[in-house]
Amino acid sequence: MVPLLVLWARFDEHQAHGTSLAVMVPIAFAATLIYYFAVGPPAVDLRVGAFLIAGSIAGAYAGGRLSDRIPARWLTLGMAVLLAAIGLKEVALP
Repeated sequence: MVPLLVLWARFDEHQAHGTSLAVMVPIAFAATLIYYFAVGPPAVDLRVGAFLIAGSIAGAYAGGRLSDRIPARWLTLGMAVLLAAIGLKEVALP
């Protein structure tokens, strides 16, 4: 989503990263409700979820504070390297 926001919506790199993270909140909330209340037993482990939520909050805070200190060019380069590494991994080890 970040590359699309930068290329198509003309967001700056910092704004694209923040927006991408912000839209994940309602998506995750809706998915949790769907998987928890779906037909059959709940497919959500609330205990593990609580730890993941705590880690996500801490990571989001630290990442937000850190990203303010990283120039947009380095964020762009980091995203490109990450996407290339994931692409190569998928080709080599599908």
